[in-house]
Amino acid sequence: MVVPVLDQLDLDAVVARVDVDAVAARLDLDAAADRVDVRRIADRVDIDAIVARIDLVALTEQVLREIDLGRIVRETGGGMAEETVDAFRVQAMHADRLVNRATDRLLRRDGRNHAPP
Repeated sequence: MVVPVLDQLDLDAVVARVDVDAVAARLDLDAAADRVDVRRIADRVDIDAIVARIDLVALTEQVLREIDLGRIVRETGGGMAEETVDAFRVQAMHADRLVNRATDRLLRRDGRNHAPP
C-alpha cells in the first residue's frame, strides 16, 4: 500500500525543499567525530603507495633551494677557515717564542729584550 504512493512521489522535488543548512546545524559533529576509528582508517592507508607518488628528487631540490645549502656551506667553511688560520697563528707565535728562548739560551742572553708584544 505504501509502495504505490512512493512510486508516484517525486523524491527529488521533496529533497529540494529540505533546508540542508538547518539539518546541518542540528548535527552534533563532535559526537560523530568521536565515533570515527582513526586507527582503523590509518591501518587501511597504503603508505608505500603514497611515498611512491612523491617525486623525491624534486622535493630534495626544493628543500635545498629553500635552505640555501650553498650559503650555509660557504659560511661554515669560511668560519672553519678562519678558525684554522687563527690556530696556525697561535701555533706560530708559540713556535716563535720557543725559538727565541732557545736562541737566548744558546747566546746566553737573559731574554728580557725579546718579550712578545
